[in-house]
Amino acid sequence: MTSPRPSKKKPVKPSAEELRDRVEFTVFLLSRRLYKCDIKRILKKRYNVEFRACEDYLARARKILLEDTGRTREQHRIESLRLYESIVAGDGSSVRDILHAQERIDKLLGLEAPQKHDVTTNHRAEDLSDDELAAIIAAERSPGGQGNHPPSPGPIQPD
Repeated sequence: MTSPRPSKKKPVKPSAEELRDRVEFTVFLLSRRLYKCDIKRILKKRYNVEFRACEDYLARARKILLEDTGRTREQHRIESLRLYESIVAGDGSSVRDILHAQERIDKLLGLEAPQKHDVTTNHRAEDLSDDELAAIIAAERSPGGQGNHPPSPGPIQPD
């Protein structure tokens, strides 16, 4: 017999002061250069909010960070483009650095082709154990495991 799922508390709309504090905390997290997914996880846990609210906090925080620089988005793009171009043109740059800089240039200029993701599978996540899910996620996050593999031949069989 399965136990009932614990009920989730319904998020309460924050006051203006609470919202300001949440956005300031998000600014702090962004300035620490955390990944977006980690920031969302922290905000969700700390404030009991949904991911959509996290996106709102992130957008507000990015706007504040941009305003604090005193420059426009376009000025930041031009500065980034110049930096990446200097890396590509530099004699002391490694091949890895040059390739990464070129990828960033392509992205800044909108030259990246849209990526196609194949998400076909023969099993559902609900049917997998926690260990099987963890193994799949670890394989996806490993180098070269970015979803560029053929569809699974069938359900994963436990050992």
